Amino acid sequence: GGGLGTGHQVLFQNITVEDPRPTLQHFFLLSKTQAPYTVSPESREAGQISDVVFRNIDIAAPSVLGEKEIILGAKGREFTKLTFDNVKIAGKTLKLKDFKVNQWVQGLIFK
Repeated sequence: GGGLGTGHQVLFQNITVEDPRPTLQHFFLLSKTQAPYTVSPESREAGQISDVVFRNIDIAAPSVLGEKEIILGAKGREFTKLTFDNVKIAGKTLKLKDFKVNQWVQGLIFK
């Protein structure tokens, strides 16, 4: 249902994505649904996510649409301390420039 403390201290580890032609981004994190990513009104309260680690993730290919990965927080529902440790798409290690973020995303760490 969203709200404060929606996702805290979570680990995603040792994941392989083999799809050679994915349609959408692999990281599509929104604290609340918002335009242009929805056509219907919000159905839940905005969520807050912190201290999440993505480790040893190997993704075969980026979105065929050529869109950046997305992390969008909301006022009072920020994304903080997200760590990307050895996360690769098409053999390239993810960096901040690979993401679309807004002012409510803080403390992204890339290793």
